[in-house]
Order: sequence, then C-alpha cells, then structure tokens
Amino acid sequence: MQRRESLRENGLVKGLHKGGFSISKLKELSHTEDSKRSHRMIKSGKSSVDAYRQAGKGLGQFGGYLSDWGSRTRSLSINDISDKLGVLVSELGDSELEFVKQFDESRLKLKGIRDMEDSIAPSRAHRQRLVASIEKEEEKDPLSPRLIDLQNQLVRTEAENLVGEMQLDNKIREVMKSSFQQMMDAFQIRAQKQMTLGYYARLLVDMINDDVVYPGDNPAAYNKKNAAEVMHQCMDSMTRLLAPLSIEERKFDDTPMKSSSSSLQLSESNPSPTVENEQNVLQVKNVPSQSFTSNAEAYKAQLLSTIAEEQKQKELQAKSTVLL
Repeated sequence: MQRRESLRENGLVKGLHKGGFSISKLKELSHTEDSKRSHRMIKSGKSSVDAYRQAGKGLGQFGGYLSDWGSRTRSLSINDISDKLGVLVSELGDSELEFVKQFDESRLKLKGIRDMEDSIAPSRAHRQRLVASIEKEEEKDPLSPRLIDLQNQLVRTEAENLVGEMQLDNKIREVMKSSFQQMMDAFQIRAQKQMTLGYYARLLVDMINDDVVYPGDNPAAYNKKNAAEVMHQCMDSMTRLLAPLSIEERKFDDTPMKSSSSSLQLSESNPSPTVENEQNVLQVKNVPSQSFTSNAEAYKAQLLSTIAEEQKQKELQAKSTVLL
C-alpha cells in the first residue's frame, strides 16, 4: 500500500475537490449542514458508478471489434484466437457491469444515513438556539421567569434529541455495515472473475506463434483443439466460481470476527483481548423497536427528573445569593 493508515491529518482530509458553482452545488443546499458530508460521499460514488459502467460497455465493444477484425485476417490461428479472445474480453465487460449494479446498490443504501441526519438537524439547531438564549438571559437577569421557561424547554429538547441521536447512531452502524459488506463482496467477486478470465485469455495469447516466417517457410500448424479446450476449462472455472455456496460453507462461527462468505478469509486465531473487548462493546444487536422505544422513554423520564432537581437546586442557590 502506498497510502498511510489514515487519510486525515490534524483531523482534516486534504486533497478533497471542492469544485465551483454547479447544479449539484444547488442540490447540496437543500441538505442541512450535518448531512452535507454524507451527501458529498454519496454523490462522489455516482461518478465512480458512471466510470465503471462506461468501462464495462467499452470492453464489450472492444471484444466485438476484436472478433470482427480477426475474421478478416488470413492467418487461421489469429482468426480463431481473436474470436475467442473477443469472447473473454466481452465477459470482462459483463463482469464490470454486474459489479456496477452491486456497487450502486450499496451506495444508495447510504442515503438512509443522510436522510436521518437531515431529520435530526432541526432538533440539534433548536437545542443550540435554546442554549444561546439561556446564556443571554442569565447575563441579563438570573431570576427571570423566562429563564425557567427556557430551561424547561431545553430539558425536553435534550431528552428528545438524545433519543434521536441514539437512533441515528444505530442507523449509521447498521447501514454502514450492510452497505460496505455488499460493496466489498462485489469487489472480491469482480476480482475473481477478472483473474479467471485473464488467466485463460493469456493461455490463448501464448498459443500465437510469433516466430518470423520467410517466403517458402512452412510455419508450425495451429492446433484448434487446444484453444477449444482452454475455452472449455474457462467455462468450467467460471461456472464453479458463480455456483452458490452450500449450507455448510455459509455457517458462521461464534467468534468476534465472523468469517466472510467470499474466498477472502481473515485470520481469526488468537485475537487480542483488547480487540475482542472493543468489538463486544461496539456490537449492535437487533433489538425490537418496542423494547428500544420503552427503554428510551424510561431513560428520557429519568433524565427529565434529574435535570429538574438540578434546576431547583440552582434556583435555591441563586435566591440565597441574592438574600445575602
């Protein structure tokens, strides 16, 4: 790898293209400040989707032109091998288009995070306005009746905002895991297909006799059966590659790092206690919505009572200070 472990430097990512004024910039204005970063991430992925799709279509056309050109040559080997290479190159293009579908689906899943960030932004803004109003009112008159009203509003807003923040945090973990699992699986399948097709295409290319032939020489005869056998082996390999996994292969172990269904296997032996504890803390279970709502409401009520008691103590301290 040529990059470091992190793209951030002093908390900022350098080299991001800001761009000038455009229609996409106007669309970005429709989103809140909290969701602009996720919107840019989703929008930048769209350019990658278009590039991959264009590359897949281009490979398909290139394979067709290769076969068409080879059909006009006088060499029997070039005529046959160019046709078979055209098939494999076109298959490379198809694998690119199939990858694009999975990549785009995983990208669109991230819109769930952006939409929830938009929905929670008004609550965050309302809380900030209340905090600013309370600070101004405390400077003017610490015993103002309006100050108590603002503090009560802040208590309710913080309780509602806390529930929303918890829901957003759960949504981010759920969507990000699902989205990038699908994306990375698509990358692995695409790489396996390209390695398989590239390997057998190289075998076909190696069958071309590039020795210099002079007038009167008899070049070595081209064996068409060998090329056909390579194509059959390639078809068998692709069939095994695309075959669904059995139930035994799909079973997951009850370990902190679950094994992936793809061919890329991560080492799970001797995990460090620190990593295991961290994963256990960060693990999010699928809790039913009713239990989550009841727990959130109970916590909200407890928070309201605690803040109300603190406010009463502050009022008593303020009154005693004025009397003194």
